[in-house]
Amino acid sequence: MRNKKLTQLEQNEPKTTGVSASEKFFITPAPVTPKKVKALIPRQLHNITKTVFTGSPLHSKRDSRGQEDWQGTLTEVWQKSGVLYGVKTEDKDKLKGIVPKISVSQDKNIKLLLAMIEQQQYGKDDKEPEAVFTLKDYATLRGFSEAEIARGGKFMDELKRDLYSGAYMTYRVDKIVIDGKTYTAHGIPNFYTLLEPANQKGEWRVRFNPFYVDKIMEVLKGEAHQFYTHQLKEIGDRKTTEKEYLHHFYNLLVETKGHTKCSMPMKVRTALTKMGVSDKILKRPQESFKVLKESLIYTATYYPEELESIILSQTGDFTKPENKGKAIPLSHLQDLGKLDYETIKTMLHGMGVTDIRDCFISFCQTSEVKKLTAKPHTTHAIQISGAGVVNEILDWLEDYERRTDYPMTWTPEQRRKFLGDCEKCLGTNRLRELFTQAGREHNANPIRFLSKELPAEMKRYKTTKKSEETRQQNMDDLRGMKDNMFKF
Repeated sequence: MRNKKLTQLEQNEPKTTGVSASEKFFITPAPVTPKKVKALIPRQLHNITKTVFTGSPLHSKRDSRGQEDWQGTLTEVWQKSGVLYGVKTEDKDKLKGIVPKISVSQDKNIKLLLAMIEQQQYGKDDKEPEAVFTLKDYATLRGFSEAEIARGGKFMDELKRDLYSGAYMTYRVDKIVIDGKTYTAHGIPNFYTLLEPANQKGEWRVRFNPFYVDKIMEVLKGEAHQFYTHQLKEIGDRKTTEKEYLHHFYNLLVETKGHTKCSMPMKVRTALTKMGVSDKILKRPQESFKVLKESLIYTATYYPEELESIILSQTGDFTKPENKGKAIPLSHLQDLGKLDYETIKTMLHGMGVTDIRDCFISFCQTSEVKKLTAKPHTTHAIQISGAGVVNEILDWLEDYERRTDYPMTWTPEQRRKFLGDCEKCLGTNRLRELFTQAGREHNANPIRFLSKELPAEMKRYKTTKKSEETRQQNMDDLRGMKDNMFKF
């Protein structure tokens, strides 16, 4: 769905590449660190944002429920897609009488603030869920050029409204999943506290509220078990802000990315629904195909590391022998513009599908991206057999660091020495056994394996060995005492 207001503001924008602005260093005070090009989004926070940030903006009249008493506070309330949005009446003036942001622009706001926090807290001993930035830095990372920012304009007010919305808006949700359990949320708090400088060119400050802090801190400390990676260049891609279904499609790819090269198949109708496509389009197979094709072409062109090919199939499990011939792999998605609707209809008919919306689709990454993002599993050691267990663990760690942008603080020499000591102490077979067990974990984490699990195993081993040596010494002493007794 289009955000008409943003479309009008951005109608004269230059063609975006979705690359440069968002890959710059943050200008705000932060430790000198490697360039960061992605944000890590805790799964719980992702589940909340995808629920409350819908595919279309709020309508000031159609979605309004007027003023209501929320826990003793007079609140302006809007309702959309099973979610109630509330802003204290006394705070509404901060939004200049306009409805708060609940769509793609707000989703990007939250993700960018998380990335800023991760960047600025990196390397600190005492990490905090907060970020400091100037409005110029923020606008740059949202995809605006220095010339545009210098000129200013309505887009700066829109960016401020993003920041205000995250600070003032609260939510009530019919159904939401938190920590794997489904709830009715009677009151989800605003995302953060926002400190706005008196001088608009000064430093803004954001600190996330307690409801969200635990999961954010897990990411900051490298202890997160479940998170998604989101590229900063997509946050700064104004085309995916204007055409909101492109952003939702990118989110869908991030969410369905798994251990294997290809995602689990889902119906095209389901994918389009998750992309926020309107019922008007969903009712028309040709229009549905048009939106899907545009999303595939754009993403494969500007985000090839996220999407290289797709598989269209008649069934959700095209790998079974009986389903052979009922799947169509399509690569070179940038060239899909040459594929018209009648041609795809003919291809689908060949495998027994009459409607593109009822077809199953699976999204596939390149083999290189698979190597960098796949989590270790039981075959990890087999894949690089002959390299030696120490080298295999180091390879696993390096892959993880590239994927998360959170390197382990140990130097390469410290890592190899520690693993060498473990192998010498525990033995190669035991170290490999522990490595394999760690790879079987659903959210395997090599940093946790090296910094916590292996040291704990070494401690157990040394304690057991010392106990055995003590026991053996006691036995020797007893035998010595016995021998001495019989000498008399």
